[in-house]
Amino acid sequence: MTTITGEIKVIKDYGADGKHNWFTVINDAEGIEHKAYSNANLSEFQKDDIVQVEGMTKNGKSGPYIASTKFMRIGEAMNQDTTPAPPPTVSTPTYTPQAQTSSGLTKEEGMIVVGCWTRGITTKTKEEVRAYIDYAIQDYRNRNKGDNHEPFNNQF
Repeated sequence: MTTITGEIKVIKDYGADGKHNWFTVINDAEGIEHKAYSNANLSEFQKDDIVQVEGMTKNGKSGPYIASTKFMRIGEAMNQDTTPAPPPTVSTPTYTPQAQTSSGLTKEEGMIVVGCWTRGITTKTKEEVRAYIDYAIQDYRNRNKGDNHEPFNNQF
């Protein structure tokens, strides 16, 4: 099973006769592009969304790709289990930046999220990664408001 977290760069449906065949290109935190295909309806996703894709790696005519079994926005399960997610254990930051993506984060904040998930998911629990993401985004926002110019202080 392969898991990729990153930003959607290309998303197109090549399906016919009511069947879906979504092609996506995901750009991960290291700048590597990954191709992924899904038969699920991904019409709610857009370019620049931060997503996590799970599936089997296969080889096709154009090289390796992921045959997606799960395709979700970070922090929001899509095309999966319909049980509601438990409420977050960490309070959400109250500062809202001016320029936002469709996920409500700036592009820089989205890359913080991608980096935290990419690097932390193998050694931390989901709750620890989410808490670290909230802390990192709040620290980033505080530094950009001019309140604190100290280096990032790792509290985890």
